[in-house]
Amino acid sequence: LEFRRVLFQSFREYCESGGAKMETAGSLRSGKLVWALAALQEGFTVNNTDHTKGYILLTTSHQVGVSHTARTTMVRVVCANTLAKAEQSKASYTQSHLGNFKTGEARMAIGLAREEVVLAGEAAKKLVTLKLSAFDKMRFLSKVFQPVPEGVNDNEYIYSLINDPSVRNAQLSEVLWSVQRGPGATPGNAWGVLNGITHWADHVAGREAEARLNNAWFGDRAKLKLDAYNSLLEMAA
Repeated sequence: LEFRRVLFQSFREYCESGGAKMETAGSLRSGKLVWALAALQEGFTVNNTDHTKGYILLTTSHQVGVSHTARTTMVRVVCANTLAKAEQSKASYTQSHLGNFKTGEARMAIGLAREEVVLAGEAAKKLVTLKLSAFDKMRFLSKVFQPVPEGVNDNEYIYSLINDPSVRNAQLSEVLWSVQRGPGATPGNAWGVLNGITHWADHVAGREAEARLNNAWFGDRAKLKLDAYNSLLEMAA
C-alpha cells in the first residue's frame, strides 16, 4: 500500500506539472501494473455531438527496472472506447523509479500530448468524410479479422461475407456488430469503422474484463486498434 501511495503521488506530481488532472486509477495483473488516467483539458467533436476527450495514460510496475511511462490516449465519450498513441510518439515520457522527477520534461510531454489530441481531432474529421460502402467496409475488416484464403477470388469472398453471416468467423461477426450497432455507431464512414473496432477491443473481445482491458491498452489489441487507425487515415489521405 505504501508503494502504491508513492506511485500515485508521483503520478499526481507529473500531472500537476503540466496542468493535467488525474481522474481515475487502478491496477492490473493482480496489482503488478498500476495505471492512472489524467485529463488533458483538450478534446474534439465530430458531427456536432460525438465528443472525444484527451488523456494521458500513466503506467508503472512493481517490477525492478520498469520505468513510469505516459502516452497520449483518446477516450470517446459515448462508449468509453480508447485509442492510445504508440509508445514512441513525440509526447511519450519515461521516468525511472529511482531517478529524480523531471518536471520540465513532464511539462513538455503534456504540452505535446495536447498537440497530439488536436491533430487527432483533425484526423477524425477526415475519417468522417471517408465514406465506405458495405463492400469497402467488409473488405477492410476482413483484412484484419478474416483474410481472404489463398487461391480464392477476393471479390467473391467479400460478397460471401456480406451476404452469408454463417461464413463469418466469431471475431468478424462481433466486430461487425460493434461497427453497425455499437454505441454511437456511424457505420457508413471510416470513423464509424474505427470506433467499431475500438468498441470491440475494449468492451467485447475476450472473456474477462481485466484481461480485456490489459490487452486493449497494452497488448495485441492495442496494436490492432492503432494499426487500423493508421490504415484508415492512409485511405482518407
